[in-house]
Amino acid sequence: MNALNTYYKITKLLILATALIFNIDIPSAQNIVPPGVFEIPHIRVISTRNVAALFQQTITATQTQSINFGTYCVNGNTGGTITIGWDGSRTSTGNIVLLNIAPMAQPAIFELRVPAGRTVSFTYPPTGTLTGNGGGLLVFDIGPTEHGINGSTFTVNSDPNFLIPFKVGGTLHIPAYAIQGIYSGNFDISFNAE
Repeated sequence: MNALNTYYKITKLLILATALIFNIDIPSAQNIVPPGVFEIPHIRVISTRNVAALFQQTITATQTQSINFGTYCVNGNTGGTITIGWDGSRTSTGNIVLLNIAPMAQPAIFELRVPAGRTVSFTYPPTGTLTGNGGGLLVFDIGPTEHGINGSTFTVNSDPNFLIPFKVGGTLHIPAYAIQGIYSGNFDISFNAE
């Protein structure tokens, strides 16, 4: 009799598990349970059609730091470039002298919240522009990032409640006779989780 009761409970559990796999509603004569929820004493199982609502399905991105090429001066008449790496490194070419005074150089940083196991792709325009407060226009190349160049992908293996930093560098092109001033601008970056 005891073995028969155990067999009956296992069979009942297997039927219930099969109903979950095939997403079949099992009405209960004793009490009506909301669709997608099956109750066994001391066990609560949620059917697969409602599981998606329990997990984050979207990606969120928040900018926490803007890219800044730092303070510099042009020494001569040929201009040059300043490159900020995604890791915060800074180098220059041509007649650009890097100064270690505020504002300091830094990469752009975004915080991403992505469902675990998703592959994230990102895209951005190849260049952006900066406008000076005294006139003038400078062009900068966007990227690379810590996850590669424009159009790259990476897989998220972490908990979706964990914020993932996404760092972006760039290269500023400074002509020989750039107008002195403070330059500012924006660039767009798009993230897609699959």
